[in-house]
Amino acid sequence: MTLTWADELIRQYLRTISDLKDQSTLLSDNELDIEDRKKINSMIRDLQDSVQWMETGREPGARRGIDQRSVYQSTALMDTDIFPSLAVDEEQPLTTYERRRVAIVLRLLSKQERICYALFKAYELPQQQIAEEMNLSRQSVRTYIDRAEKKIKKYFEEKKPTMTGD
Repeated sequence: MTLTWADELIRQYLRTISDLKDQSTLLSDNELDIEDRKKINSMIRDLQDSVQWMETGREPGARRGIDQRSVYQSTALMDTDIFPSLAVDEEQPLTTYERRRVAIVLRLLSKQERICYALFKAYELPQQQIAEEMNLSRQSVRTYIDRAEKKIKKYFEEKKPTMTGD
């Protein structure tokens, strides 16, 4: 499976964390080095939080799921290579409300479910082809698609969306 830009960014952050840890061990116990070590440790924590956020799609340390309610954090948490545009067709793009609803629904899905569902429903690829490209069995692809459909159906049954976007 090919790496996305987000996977590559995570890999670069992890490499930087390792380099910073190596740099920190080279410092001595004098006053200037202690200050440098504090700054390096702060950078390491920030990078680790960033990696965790990119991997999970949720703010590290957030409690009670408040991060899922925030519009600011409802930005598309999906692979932009898989979902280049949320337009249904070129002549009739989705409204902001509809785009937000799609992003919320897609966040409910795991990465594998999102990819399999998109390739199957949006790109209309056969399950066998998806399985080959993702290095999975056809049955695993079917399972991911089924799970995604159940989660989407459950979300819309619970939310009962209105035409006004309320």
